[in-house]
Amino acid sequence: MEDKTILYSVRYPSAQEEGERIKVRGDRQAAEAKLTEFLRRMREERTYEPIPGREEKGRRFAALARELSQIYEVGLDILRTPDSIEAALHLYCSAYSRDMTRRLAELLGMCDVCAASRPRTEPSDLTLSLMLYTHRCYVSGRLISG
Repeated sequence: MEDKTILYSVRYPSAQEEGERIKVRGDRQAAEAKLTEFLRRMREERTYEPIPGREEKGRRFAALARELSQIYEVGLDILRTPDSIEAALHLYCSAYSRDMTRRLAELLGMCDVCAASRPRTEPSDLTLSLMLYTHRCYVSGRLISG
């Protein structure tokens, strides 16, 4: 049996725990009305501007994700949104080979946003959603993504 020495250990509150601390201050109806107005503006006042070279990079990104999925039998959804391409990898608690981790590292290096979740609709242990922006997104002339 190996002896192990902890070199560093720390825990931070999860996003869910942080969210539980947030309370609606004041009138709930007023807060809901503000949210409804915000969502309306997001829908009606949104414009997109292509980012040069990102469509080609998006094709390489999707191809690499597809390749990783096929070689290692990893569940995958590739989604196109107005401003991005998203590769959602559905992973299980497991040990993954060096080659797979290198491919995953390449995907992570290409993406602009990475989100981890545990969707109830998936049987996997973890879903990594990797987003690559292909367009800048503006709302009322203000850049919000890309």
